[in-house]
Amino acid sequence: MMEIASDTPFITNMTSDMKTSVKPFTYDDYLALPDDGKRYEVIDGELTRTPAPVPRHQEILLTLSARLLLFVDNNSLGRIYISPIDLALSLVDVVQPDILFVAKNRMHIVATKNIVGIPNLVVEILSPSSNRRDREEKLNLYQRYGLPEYWIVDPETRSVELYLNVEDCLEKTETLRAGDQLRCRQIAGLVLEVADIFK
Repeated sequence: MMEIASDTPFITNMTSDMKTSVKPFTYDDYLALPDDGKRYEVIDGELTRTPAPVPRHQEILLTLSARLLLFVDNNSLGRIYISPIDLALSLVDVVQPDILFVAKNRMHIVATKNIVGIPNLVVEILSPSSNRRDREEKLNLYQRYGLPEYWIVDPETRSVELYLNVEDCLEKTETLRAGDQLRCRQIAGLVLEVADIFK
């Protein structure tokens, strides 16, 4: 599969609550941005610059992604990817999740330069600058495209919010803290001690 281009077919289950603008920022515009070392995302045709993550965010990212990678690789279940990587859902929706999992039977969505289509699992780790974006804009975006499972990891409260797709809606089913176990629905057999994520 080649990387996404203007003529690439995208998921079409869009709803009417999408923002409208005179001239939406597209994936082609995104690709034309200068390589300035900054991270950008596009949701509903709006470009947003994402500040660099804080050290605590990166510590959690490394810890959690290492645990996921070890389990997924040992069981040949698919692939784990970490940011920065483009998740291109449409010409006007391009985001960079902190962690995502693509199951073996969905590897066709992994292209040369990006991922084109919804993965099985997305994990976002909150930063002071990303709290509202991850809890609202990205939650709504992932829901619109039918994401099966979404985790929001909160370093401040040392908790993990688990969202599952129930009748085309991402519903928060659990908020887990130290002492709880996180059971992943999309990675068969994966059980994590929540306390270990925040070491």
